[in-house]
Amino acid sequence: MHFTGLTNTEFALLFSAAGLAAVVFYLLSFRRRKAVVATEPIWRRVLGKRRTPFRKLMALLLQILVLFLLSLAAADPKTRLSTQSQPVAQAIIIDTSASMNAFDEKGIRLKLA
Repeated sequence: MHFTGLTNTEFALLFSAAGLAAVVFYLLSFRRRKAVVATEPIWRRVLGKRRTPFRKLMALLLQILVLFLLSLAAADPKTRLSTQSQPVAQAIIIDTSASMNAFDEKGIRLKLA
């Protein structure tokens, strides 16, 4: 398999930069400021239980998988054909104009074609 959109180095750099950004945002999500508000009991009932660290880690892994697939799509991978040449398109054109209905020594030109 080879990439037609990006080189191998560009693909690796793109994926690693996107993955690093996802991990940095994941680590920054643990730093939250506590703020006491008057409607805290209401919000606690609305939000229910908070996200557990396991669920956050699974979300990070899913984000990295999506980033890998997006990087792979940008690289446009193709498989190489083994020893076979590229397919060739062929077209057959038949002239059906009035000159093809003319008689020659061997008959009508259209039938001969």
